[in-house]
Amino acid sequence: MTDWKIRYDQHFMLSPMTPWVHKRVDDGEGGPAVYEPPRPLPIPGKGYATFMITVERFPFTFASLHELDEAIRVLEQEMLPQIDTKPKKQLPVYRKLDPHGAKNKHWVLRIPKGMQSWTKRRKIAFELKQGRTAIKKALGPANVARSYGQTETEPSSKEQT
Repeated sequence: MTDWKIRYDQHFMLSPMTPWVHKRVDDGEGGPAVYEPPRPLPIPGKGYATFMITVERFPFTFASLHELDEAIRVLEQEMLPQIDTKPKKQLPVYRKLDPHGAKNKHWVLRIPKGMQSWTKRRKIAFELKQGRTAIKKALGPANVARSYGQTETEPSSKEQT
């Protein structure tokens, strides 16, 4: 059984994946920030949810269900995606300003080396799927939509499994 928990905070908390999943798409001048996919909305009466799933004593932390879905999608691939190897000065500003202060360029590189093999990643993806199912069940349908950055009345932009 996968060990998971949901933590609630008054303010949106960035996870290691947030800069790579929730990309800012507005011009940054005036008005509220717009992200694609949208960042999660607070759960009424509780705050912003942060999801933690522990696999082999390594805690995976996600600020939204979009991030959890992206982690599963990437970890299920037999070959990991090519990491951007451009010099740092040519990277977009959001990639230079890593909120976690890490020197590497992608969230996958933060996983311990012993967990990066294809066989380990398949197991991790399976455990993350189990955790996602349990988290969605614990949240309920209305709060699952809010964790995807949608209100209950908005149509879904993509199929959420």
